[in-house]
Order: sequence, then structure tokens, then C-alpha cells
Amino acid sequence: MITRVRLCFVLDCTGSMDPWLDQAKTRIREMTNTIHREHPNTQIRVALVGYRDYDDDQRFHIVDFTTPEAVMAALRPLRAEGGDDEAEDVAHALRQAMGLEWDGDVNMIVHIADAPPHGRMYHHVSVSDRFPMGDPTGLDPRHSIHDMSELGFTYTFVKITDKTDTMLDVFHTAWTGRGEFKVIDLRPQHYDRSLGDPANHDMASLLSPAVARAVSQTITRYTDTQSV
Repeated sequence: MITRVRLCFVLDCTGSMDPWLDQAKTRIREMTNTIHREHPNTQIRVALVGYRDYDDDQRFHIVDFTTPEAVMAALRPLRAEGGDDEAEDVAHALRQAMGLEWDGDVNMIVHIADAPPHGRMYHHVSVSDRFPMGDPTGLDPRHSIHDMSELGFTYTFVKITDKTDTMLDVFHTAWTGRGEFKVIDLRPQHYDRSLGDPANHDMASLLSPAVARAVSQTITRYTDTQSV
């Protein structure tokens, strides 16, 4: 029996995310191959929601579910740029992701970001935010998080910096349904933002095996429930 896996990468594409964008451009096929070796009876389709912020050029880059190669091809010309303040348009990115053509047995969002949404409730006061009262259109990212949980999705956040800690706490309180909420913390013990790109690149290299492992665990969880 084939298990249909739908894996959407929600990826911050602003200037600080260059190493992570490079990993996505080159390693998505590697990730899906690793998953398929462990779970050969799977049909894996991949999607992308790349996002920046208000007033940025090309605020969203969206590819609905397709082959890993098609997503990598769509990523190839993208550059990490934009994002005048630190908070980004996470609210609309998650809304865009929920609007994709989800039809899997396993539906999973992998969110890779180093910045929280707009709104002081989502971050420390030290984070710069042009919209401290929240998204200027009134969209609350908790609504998408709640919907994911109710629909049985798995939401996996790849943690790069502690600036997203408050966001994760708020998101976790909104996760009230039957889905699975995961955090992958890739920060090595020596990691320090002051070290700049070398540390960030080292950490980004851990992305592919960590995501493949998380997806495989979710597939195993699903298949185990089917065999009961």
C-alpha cells in the first residue's frame, strides 16, 4: 500500500537566510531519496512557500506539490534578500501554505526561519518590528497553526536562533488538535550570531539529515497507526 506524503517547505528568503536557501536549492532531492530508502512504499510530493516581508520585491515564491526536481529548479534563481526589519511576514506565509493542494496521507510543513512574525506577542522587545501591533492586515498566524493541528498535519520548525522562541511558545498554545508539533534545534553549542556566516553555514549543513529524519519519523508514526 502506497503512503502519499506531502511535504511543504515554508522558507524565509530574506537576506540573513542565504546558507539555508543554498541548502534547499541543492539538498531537497537528497532529503527525499533518504526518506524513500527508509520508506520505499511512499509517494513523495514537495511544495515550496518562500516568503519575505511587506514592501519586498517578490514577497512570495510558491510552488504547489510537484517533484523535488521542480521545486529545486524554482529555487535556483532565488536570492536571499529583503527584510528591512527583523520580523517577517510569517502570517501570510503560513496562510499560503494552507492554501496548497493537500491530499496526502501524511501532510507535513517544514518551516525554516530565523525571525518571528510581526507583533510584540511573538518576540522579545529587542527584535525590530515595523508592525508591533501585529500583521497590518489583521491576519493572525495562530489561525493557520490551529488549522494545521485540527487537520492532523505535522508542523516542524527548524530553529536557527533564539529570536523565534517566543513565537514557538505562542504557536504551541494554539496547537490544540490531533496533529504533531515538532522543533528541530540545529544550533551547535558554540553557535554565536557574532561569528557570522561560517557558523551559519556549518549549521545549515545539518539541515538535510535532520529534516529527512523528522519526516521518516512522521511516516513511521502514520504507518504504525495503520497496522493496528
